Amino acid sequence: MMITQDKEKKGGKDNLDSGPVPITPDYGGPVVRYADGVFDGRFNRYIAVREDHREFDAKPTTEIVSIALNEPKVLISGNDFLAFPRMDMKGECLAWIEWSHPNMHWDKAELWVGYISESGDIDKRVLVAGGCPTIVESPTEPLWSSKGRIRELFFITDRNTGFWNIHKWTEDKNEVLAIHSLNAEFTRPFWVFGNRCYDIIERKEESAIIACSYRQHGKSYLGVINQAKNSFCSVDIPFTYISNILASGQILYIEGASSVLPTSLAKVILDDHMSDVVEFSIMWSSSSDIDKYISYFSLPELIEFPTDVAGQNAYAYFYPPCNPEYNGSQEEKPPLLLESHGGPTGEAYGTLSLSIQYWTSRGWAFVDVNYGGSTGYGRAYRERLLGKWGIVDINDCCSCAKYLVDEGKVDGKRLCITGCSAGGYTTLASLAFRDTFRAGASLFGIADLKSLSDSMHKFESHYIINLGGNEIALNERSPINFVDRFSCPIILFQGLEDTVVQPEQARKIYHALKERGLPVALVEYEGESHGFRKVLGIIMVRSKGQDKSGEEMDDKLTQIQDQLQQLMEGMLNMNAKNQQTDKELLEIREALGSMAQKGKGREPNRAESTNGMAGSMELQQEERPKESHHNSNSHGNYFTKYSRLEFPRFSGQDLRTWLYKVDQFFSMDEVPFEQRVKVASIHFDGEAIAWHGAYMRCRNSVVDPTWTEYVISLNERFGDGFEDPMEALMNLR
Repeated sequence: MMITQDKEKKGGKDNLDSGPVPITPDYGGPVVRYADGVFDGRFNRYIAVREDHREFDAKPTTEIVSIALNEPKVLISGNDFLAFPRMDMKGECLAWIEWSHPNMHWDKAELWVGYISESGDIDKRVLVAGGCPTIVESPTEPLWSSKGRIRELFFITDRNTGFWNIHKWTEDKNEVLAIHSLNAEFTRPFWVFGNRCYDIIERKEESAIIACSYRQHGKSYLGVINQAKNSFCSVDIPFTYISNILASGQILYIEGASSVLPTSLAKVILDDHMSDVVEFSIMWSSSSDIDKYISYFSLPELIEFPTDVAGQNAYAYFYPPCNPEYNGSQEEKPPLLLESHGGPTGEAYGTLSLSIQYWTSRGWAFVDVNYGGSTGYGRAYRERLLGKWGIVDINDCCSCAKYLVDEGKVDGKRLCITGCSAGGYTTLASLAFRDTFRAGASLFGIADLKSLSDSMHKFESHYIINLGGNEIALNERSPINFVDRFSCPIILFQGLEDTVVQPEQARKIYHALKERGLPVALVEYEGESHGFRKVLGIIMVRSKGQDKSGEEMDDKLTQIQDQLQQLMEGMLNMNAKNQQTDKELLEIREALGSMAQKGKGREPNRAESTNGMAGSMELQQEERPKESHHNSNSHGNYFTKYSRLEFPRFSGQDLRTWLYKVDQFFSMDEVPFEQRVKVASIHFDGEAIAWHGAYMRCRNSVVDPTWTEYVISLNERFGDGFEDPMEALMNLR
């Protein structure tokens, strides 16, 4: 088995008994990186893409190299980017994809085939697809067929139709034919190595049978193409999004998800006709107990809404509020949180996201927008954003919110927006250049397009200009240059090791808005890069800024426990210690909380089961006494009971359910933070009592634990585990 070690980016072979053995030289760090390889049995070597950073003052070079047990040998070089080296069964031909600046792969690329000589070098090359001035296409995912006497190469390209469809190149005629044409996308953009959206099913037939995924009208399907019968059929499986397919004989292994299924790996066996499913079984899932909470899931509705361009529509997934324990009043419509995805060449998939369910289970409506420029709808839709980033995406997001208001689905006075990276840019730009939204949250979002373009890494070094235009246009569309146009609360989240959107961007916009007196907060994450991918265990985050008197604030925020599903389901109302209030976060909390303020003396409605965006910000803030009729100095006084709820007892079983009920009780009766541990612990039975006594003795502190600290310890003792916390983390995006 061949692997690449992430820390040093070395190539190596892994003997399952003895462990990995390096087969590439040590260059003193991750300056030479390997990926996307294939084994060459003819010459007993490994062929992979190499990115070489040894020239520190220049952009890295990309090459395809052969790796034996010595210095890697360059086989292909010269173009800016190379990917998908794929060897035929006989080891005589190598296929690969290449492209050059200023294009991204999905703009324009080329597919080549090279013939391997007796010495192992490539002595002849054939251009299979791309490179034609009259045909604009982006071929990808080459795959050799082992069937027949004639060498065949399958690949996906978007020539002629503008949709990525499967094609075939035959060596004898040197021609390219479409296997099946459909206005659907059979692959996704090449952002990372490893896309595998189709595979060949090994059967006795002379012609190849292909299992493929394709995306149409906001949903993924499993398809089967039988060349011998010239047939195509769609096979029904529970996934509505399919990311990867691997065929092993007649068994398919499919990675996918749906609106009620988290990312999972399924084993699929088809019948002899390859048209129906004999067996569908989940082999691995990112969450093993998701069925318990399905009644709380809001199911997405694919909506098509008009944009500001006549005759053009865009798409989104709308999630209405959903909580079986609450009903909204007929008179009140829910607040809306709109998310703009990252990329911006990306897509919202409508699959299960616990971060979305966090909001919908608390009375919010949520909409995930596929604005013009998104993938999944063909080249023409994707290219709406060329030269118009900061225009089309903003207009489409505002049009979507307006559409939902006009349809009577949401409250037009309580519209909020959020997004990560490029979606964070759309968030900031929407707040600067439009007045549709009342508040926003930007996660590692872009504030300065020109600065981003100047500092961008090689892969995206021309991407920003292609989308945003020249220097004048980039400056005109950068929110940092128009801070005077902001007029609502904003919170910014930023990783301090982010090399894509550098922390200085978030700091610039924070200080600019701070100087204007707007309610703004900046939360910086130590050790985090672009995407917060390292937040797996208990982490410490810091909020940095200055109050109006100029004093430096550096309050440690709460510990976030590794059970991220519980955090997103809102079972934990995580607050922090009773310390000095961070005035900036409090201003945002109050401003946003007013949008979904819980009324007194009436039935909870869809908006009452949350404190608005402030509810999520409480997870980031220090624990403080509630500002109500309770006296914050009366630490030892018991709370006043208002509801008829009985406090749930706990014996050590089903911690999640108990925490959820406790959270409801604390919210309804406004139990002060400093009394929550005492109130909860007197309702313990059995094993829980014994644990509580031992826990308090081991603390060696005269100060009682905060509720947050207590819940974290409860989870360490009685909480469930998760098979793959990384997948739960990725749902935060």
